Amino acid sequence: MMASLPVIGFITPPDWIDPSPMEFARLNDFAVITQQCPLHMPGLDWGLNSLAKCEPALFQATEILADLGCDLFVVTGTPFGWAGLYSIDDARERQHRLQKKIAKPVIFSAIAMLEEVYRRKVKRLVINSSYYSDEWRGQWSAFVEASGFQVVAAESFLSLGLSEPHSENDKSQWSPHESQIMSSLQLLNNIEADAILLGGSGCSNAVAGNKDSLSNKTTSHCS
Repeated sequence: MMASLPVIGFITPPDWIDPSPMEFARLNDFAVITQQCPLHMPGLDWGLNSLAKCEPALFQATEILADLGCDLFVVTGTPFGWAGLYSIDDARERQHRLQKKIAKPVIFSAIAMLEEVYRRKVKRLVINSSYYSDEWRGQWSAFVEASGFQVVAAESFLSLGLSEPHSENDKSQWSPHESQIMSSLQLLNNIEADAILLGGSGCSNAVAGNKDSLSNKTTSHCS
């Protein structure tokens, strides 16, 4: 009897088809089924105060994906892991509440990203917040520092001169060009630090395809 394939449920930002499930299936060398459930958050204005109220929508999405037979759940969009929270300890409490509800593992991209940096035993970090706003960049940096790291610099495409000002809900900015991503990493690679934290959907795909041109201090994640 053929073993059934694992089913991974991606909980993604509202009103948008996130490329993370497709990237995951394409970049991994094992067969897997992916499902996607965008968060249902009517009236979301994409400000951090609004994003901080995401927990009821997270519970709803996990229940929908559980009914579809998912074995593992992945929350993309780092702010859904840290908006309104002080540090990774608070984020892990949110993660635990979801896992307790469905009795299955849940991965938050924000938590997974920092856990990878803990694993590497590094402390001095550069934040690359890609297309995210100054508000997001500032609060993400504060969250990372409260989680035990030293943020030596925090930049974005806008602060690096690689994009024009845009609104937070301008979805045309959410799929950055590969050259934009790589240029930002090359600029930040000159800063004295142990690792670069890169956020933003589509960024992992670009990094995976250009590993030979990067230093070994780049840490990336999807969305």
